[in-house]
Amino acid sequence: MRIATFLTQDKLRLIMKTFIESQFNYCPLVWMCHSRDLKRRINKLHERALRVVYRNNKLSFEELLEKDRSFTVHERNLQKLAIEMYKVKHNLCPKPFQEIFNPTTRRRNDWILPRVQTEHKGKETIRSRGPGS
Repeated sequence: MRIATFLTQDKLRLIMKTFIESQFNYCPLVWMCHSRDLKRRINKLHERALRVVYRNNKLSFEELLEKDRSFTVHERNLQKLAIEMYKVKHNLCPKPFQEIFNPTTRRRNDWILPRVQTEHKGKETIRSRGPGS
């Protein structure tokens, strides 16, 4: 933020993509299982970076995302999960990864959803979210 006044918008956007968004693009399926509080904090950081890039304190986070033509970290992670589920369905990923999701043998479109007891350790896991994406 200290050097933002000396840089163009393109350079600020490049710095944001390089130093902030790249951290969350690494291992996105792990970031999916974070708590709601951490998700809120990540979005605040992303919003703050977008405000610096576009030098605008009046737009909402959604409007800044639209202006940047990007998505929240969580939305990107869901997209990556959908891609991985496609790979699982069509046998394009390693066998150990496929076995996490237990597709049924009758029809490849059906998935066995694990029974969950808690929100955080059940519904918020990749194994539970994957078939729903």
